[in-house]
Amino acid sequence: MTVHPPSTTQGQRQSRFSPRFAFFAAGFTTTCVALIATPVLSVAAWVTPEHVHGTVGTSSYQCESEETYSTTATAKFIEATVLSGTPLASLADVEGVTTEFTEEGSFFVSPSGSTDLHPTPPRRTFANPLSVQVVEGLVALDLSQLLNIPVDGAAVGGLNQWSSVDPRGVASAAAGLVSDSGGVLVSDAPPPDSLPSSASLSLTDTLPTLSGIAGIDDVSLEIGAVSASSSIDWCEMLRSRIWGGDNSLLVERDYRIAGLGLNVDSTLVASLGSAVTQDVVPAVEAEMSNLVGVDGLVSQVIVNEIAGVLASGLGIGDVSGTVSLTQLDLASAVSELTDDRLSDGVVTIDLSSGLLTADLEALLGYDQTSLNNLAPNTELLINSTVINALSSRVSALLDQWVEDVESTVLAALRNARLTIDLNVMVRILGGIDIVDVNVTADQTIGNIMDGDLEVAVTLTNQKDTAVLNTALSLLGLSLNDVLSSLSGLTNSLVGPVVNTVSSTVNSALAEVASTLNPLVSGAVTSLDSVWSALAAPGVLSIMANVQPDSPGGPQDFTYAIDEGNVSSGEFVQAALRVGVGDQLIPDSVAVVYLAVARVGPVVDVRG
Repeated sequence: MTVHPPSTTQGQRQSRFSPRFAFFAAGFTTTCVALIATPVLSVAAWVTPEHVHGTVGTSSYQCESEETYSTTATAKFIEATVLSGTPLASLADVEGVTTEFTEEGSFFVSPSGSTDLHPTPPRRTFANPLSVQVVEGLVALDLSQLLNIPVDGAAVGGLNQWSSVDPRGVASAAAGLVSDSGGVLVSDAPPPDSLPSSASLSLTDTLPTLSGIAGIDDVSLEIGAVSASSSIDWCEMLRSRIWGGDNSLLVERDYRIAGLGLNVDSTLVASLGSAVTQDVVPAVEAEMSNLVGVDGLVSQVIVNEIAGVLASGLGIGDVSGTVSLTQLDLASAVSELTDDRLSDGVVTIDLSSGLLTADLEALLGYDQTSLNNLAPNTELLINSTVINALSSRVSALLDQWVEDVESTVLAALRNARLTIDLNVMVRILGGIDIVDVNVTADQTIGNIMDGDLEVAVTLTNQKDTAVLNTALSLLGLSLNDVLSSLSGLTNSLVGPVVNTVSSTVNSALAEVASTLNPLVSGAVTSLDSVWSALAAPGVLSIMANVQPDSPGGPQDFTYAIDEGNVSSGEFVQAALRVGVGDQLIPDSVAVVYLAVARVGPVVDVRG
């Protein structure tokens, strides 16, 4: 087997409607994970045992009957090299399935325990549904939910590997989320709930530029359900070459990707919710507590207003009673915000866990349809445009969350109730009490801030009139003058109380911003460091619709070349190639291919 340089004639995405491959559709309905739609998924499958062709005027290529070809096809869900060139197969039992008719005409399948789906010759079809334990380290697969996905009531392997060969020159393979007939079970519609991620590729342990970022536990690439298929009819292709037909219809390749995401576990994001309960709530409550009590701000402003109307020689005696704040439960009010899920449809931030998830395909400018109709070997570039958009979305979500906390705190404060019942003794300096000024009010903080406050002033416990008049006359005052000035306080107390309450609430709200804004800024700065690291040249490479034998194909994939009319070579289709640091640290390379279908070489053994 040799490495084929990029072909200029083979490997382009072909029409589905070739003469030898009929297609059918089936569907199932479910709900969406990242995108909330309810699609009917399409199943595209190859039906190859019967050949519907007219008679061709040559005896050299009787494709309907001549079993004269050695054929091979291989399907493998994952092919990977991780850390210093170690193949993934040596880390876990990740076997694909290969079927082959040899040049001697014998049939071979590997692994031998694969499921025989078409035991009737000449066509042979086998499947080997993937079953692999979680790989500790770089690549982690969560397969439990993907197995046995029902299609039209029939349970079939979810992550399947399907291979079919025919000695009449036909080879087909499919890998990923495919049916037992080789059908692709990922549609162009948004991915449903029953298609969880196929693989999560951890980037933190591999890239030193990520592992040193403060507040970041893990960064991973989340890859949705994927599938790929490839098929060749070499006999028909040879016949077409002789008679000038359209070879493009005789090689069929397809791929599907249900979605791409970026996950970041941030301890700084996870700390935001606890900061609300542990820091914001106590700080706000402390500010509001300044209003209450006989020594509080409300009492002080009332006493000052009373003292302000007293003539010279009169003063304030004992102050008693209560100023209380009730119906304030900040902890309950903000509880839902402490473990909130923030989302704008592209970026989601889970404050309870600190997990940030980003819809990478949307940030790259694709929807589900365009992601599955890319040109061969399309690089999905995480560049400055992508990271700037990502940073802006994260900042906007967290800034809005701080505003939501502020508005929630304000609403809770406005609903709280301020009750005033103060007794202020007015006396003649030197020790003679005159009267108690009883000030009462009962209103919500919100109404008070809006100026809707009624204050009642009542004069009680007046001392002996004759004694008071005699004492007051020495000061040039009368008792009636004193009582009149005190009774007129009803309206003049409203403004100072309103201003004091409003000022205190504003100070309490300032505690929200002063506490949370620095924490949000730190989290955003940390995440921005992640985005910048991922966008650096050579750090992360994502390629979709991978066809190594097509222009721009990856150079690290080995396959057999097309040798004219002698051998078909290999036609390879993979859904995705992910390279981590493959241009940055050559000795610490991680290259992962997901959903790989290989067909060929197919050779006419007659020579």
